[in-house]
Amino acid sequence: MDKTSFTLDTEITLHNGDGLCFFADNNLAGTTVNGVEGRRIRPRSMQGICAGMKIYRNLDIEFSRKLSKVPAERKIKVSITLREIPDGIQIEGCDEDGVVAVAEHPVAKQPADKPEQARKTIETQLAKLGNTIFECLDVRVELSTMYFFPTAVLNEMRRKIVQKLTEVRLASRKPAAMSKRVTESFVRYPEKQIGYCGNVLNEKARHFYRKHGVEVVEPAAEAGLVMKGRQVMTTKYCLREQLGLCTGASSGTAAETMFLVDEEGRTFRLEFQCGFCGMAVFCE
Repeated sequence: MDKTSFTLDTEITLHNGDGLCFFADNNLAGTTVNGVEGRRIRPRSMQGICAGMKIYRNLDIEFSRKLSKVPAERKIKVSITLREIPDGIQIEGCDEDGVVAVAEHPVAKQPADKPEQARKTIETQLAKLGNTIFECLDVRVELSTMYFFPTAVLNEMRRKIVQKLTEVRLASRKPAAMSKRVTESFVRYPEKQIGYCGNVLNEKARHFYRKHGVEVVEPAAEAGLVMKGRQVMTTKYCLREQLGLCTGASSGTAAETMFLVDEEGRTFRLEFQCGFCGMAVFCE
């Protein structure tokens, strides 16, 4: 490494804009990637980075871009068939659930001068389902003679079949099954008192516990309860283990209490449960 770059021992490919973080003097720090040449990384800042330290990527810029570009949406696949009828054309749509809709449109039938081009235009225009809930699987053209149809006519037919198919799907939906009636229970709750960890936030929750025999119901922390000195979290994550300060569950040495201070100046006491490899967080 030098003053502006370092070599990262990893098989993961980094990109410009990726976020990096690391622990420097037991404090979490970070920077962003400004340049990548193989495993050679040029960060925005080298402050706190030293040889042999573990560096983590906390922002994968390429992955984030992929997520932002591809919305999560489901399309219903539909096959479209164009047929000839005596006074015009008929279009049929059959979706992946077997729902079928038909629309007709009166139009003058003029034989196409360029049949192949006319067929391609029909297939292209009818397949453009755009921002609808449907996705065109295929277009079948069943005409005795290849006719020329104006683009406006094909677009109108496409609009009609989308509307018809949507209406038929809605009409064919089965009503949701009625849920079974819940039988009221008066089984006694195993405890007589519920503390703030029971997360009782409203009157209906309090009524539920009292109906089942609970005599004392303390409100949830979100209700404005004073939390000073109270436990606010229990987690298997251990800060001492993360910082390489774990004394081991069988060492016989009590882990020293640590404190965290957040950006708003609130202090939290950390009690370490070494026998269970866990950590309890208390509000100070």
